[in-house]
Amino acid sequence: MSSSDVDGSAAAASSSGATSGRRRDEGRRDGDSSSDDADEDGDVDMGDLNANSTKEGGGPTRRLTDLLTDAGKFAYCGLVTTALRQLFADTPSDRDFATHSLQYLLHHLAPPDTVRDVMEVTLSGDHGVGSQEGYRQLLREEPVLQRSAVPLVQDLVTLAVQGGSYDARTRVLVSHVSHQLLVSLDVMEMLEESVLEYLTEEQVPTSPEEEERMQRQKRMAKYRRYTMIGLATLGGGA
Repeated sequence: MSSSDVDGSAAAASSSGATSGRRRDEGRRDGDSSSDDADEDGDVDMGDLNANSTKEGGGPTRRLTDLLTDAGKFAYCGLVTTALRQLFADTPSDRDFATHSLQYLLHHLAPPDTVRDVMEVTLSGDHGVGSQEGYRQLLREEPVLQRSAVPLVQDLVTLAVQGGSYDARTRVLVSHVSHQLLVSLDVMEMLEESVLEYLTEEQVPTSPEEEERMQRQKRMAKYRRYTMIGLATLGGGA
């Protein structure tokens, strides 16, 4: 597959994304329920690990994959694939990790077959990687990511944990992608803490006092995390 094939796939994804965007805008004008995922300020509520709203009185949320256009999925895949090739190409173990990670991401995003082919060939090293700036530009054009790239990093962290492993290599990958998207290490760590919180949420308190203490700790952790993520959203990303 030549570099022109990559450019063609990017153009096709971008065109498809633009069409999806127009349809989404038309749906909003017609009262489409997809606009219910945003609050009055236009912020998308990405919810917690169980896809439940983090806002008081909120219901189930939509996943990031449901909000991205085909162009956005192409850029998401491209940014992660480029990172995998740059970071994990030295040893057979690293290459196996990169291949597994890409396949898991492709299953998660379910992009068009042309995008899947491009990413697999890119990771194999048969031709040059795409432009990271080009991928970032496409992501900046996604409505859900225009104010901040935090939702994408949150999605990547959640995906890694759901895959059953969040080891050192996974953290290096997430950190690299976060840096590319101008999401600070502090915010990334807040997202990691959120994952840890939900993993340990099933702990049973031994007394009313213990239950109150655990609830207080959870509230403080949430306030700190949402403050950090809110500041990152105001500051922008991607």
